[in-house]
Amino acid sequence: ELLSETINEAEYEKLEDPMYLDIILSANKGMKTYTYGVFTTINILEWLITSFITATSSFIIIFSSGEYLLIFVTIIVCLFKMFFSEKEQKIDKNFNEQFIKNIRKLDYYNFQIYNLKNQKEIRLYGCENEFIKIANNINEPALDLLKENLKTRKKFCMLENILSFLLTYILPLIILTYAAINKNMSIALLTLLFSSSQELSKWIGNTVYGVKEYIYDCEYQQPFIDLISNNKKTSKGTVLIKEINMIEFKNVSFKYPRTEEYVLKNINIIFEKGKKYS
Repeated sequence: ELLSETINEAEYEKLEDPMYLDIILSANKGMKTYTYGVFTTINILEWLITSFITATSSFIIIFSSGEYLLIFVTIIVCLFKMFFSEKEQKIDKNFNEQFIKNIRKLDYYNFQIYNLKNQKEIRLYGCENEFIKIANNINEPALDLLKENLKTRKKFCMLENILSFLLTYILPLIILTYAAINKNMSIALLTLLFSSSQELSKWIGNTVYGVKEYIYDCEYQQPFIDLISNNKKTSKGTVLIKEINMIEFKNVSFKYPRTEEYVLKNINIIFEKGKKYS
């Protein structure tokens, strides 16, 4: 509702400005596709509270056992996850910023093709191949961008999973095996500490992920907030014209925003009341 009101109240020239249309799409996608606003935020806060409680109980078990090296490893895991989380966020943000321009063009052509009202004219004038050609030309760079993003993410995730496995499973197991041999630790205590170590690493990871998602949500909602906050409403006319008998254009020129080509140049025309013009 707020988005519709904002667009309806915007200055007319903005509605033909590609940059403004990108801002609208970014605001719309940010609230509907990349996040679900307040709903997601509440879920993340609930998740963070649960993670904190579970991580605290695991931390107490490890701390009371005296195996402080496990806590040190967990801190390293936490820092490692924060680093990777930040990098992942930058990759996604850069991708979304570049991809959104292609989405707006694709949405336009998809709407023209799938809108049943347009089918008669598309068939009548034989536009099918032209529409498909244009859509493919837009699709190709969008798909290349998507492939590049997936390739980068795949390498990134592979490295993250390998390091995570080594720090979360292998290193704690080596530390506890060494402790079991030197301190004559029981199997029961060894198992308890290992599972607590896993739980602590898991819930710290969830906490980092939750914070990252919360930051994501705030960033993706920001374009919507900026659009609503900075909206300059159209100026309202102060003179009431009761009757119009004629409209005359004298040397009227027009070009769309952010283009140099005029679509109307020095137009002179008179429209009289009661007559029809084509």
